[in-house]
Amino acid sequence: MTDYLFVVDATIGGELTPLILNQDEEVVNLATATEILFRLEKPSGTIIERVGTTLTNGVDGYASYTLVTGDLDEAGVWYYWLKITAPSFTLATSEKKAFSVRDD
Repeated sequence: MTDYLFVVDATIGGELTPLILNQDEEVVNLATATEILFRLEKPSGTIIERVGTTLTNGVDGYASYTLVTGDLDEAGVWYYWLKITAPSFTLATSEKKAFSVRDD
């Protein structure tokens, strides 16, 4: 079964923490998720994948990925979206969220 999701209220500052909602805007319980995959698109168009976790126990619907050295190797506008797999469902977010990386 595949649902269409929206990612809202993402916090950028070293950590990506989107809240996952279903098409009815209800929180998706991620407690049984076996894989949370963050897909990040660089300004050049290259896509990298990183394995995430739940922010807490997953019941609250928050996924999390902490950016590490080497992840953000290009300045400009980046995008991310997720694919979440659990025993009873696979969810793919269709909406990309943007964030900026400065060249300091």
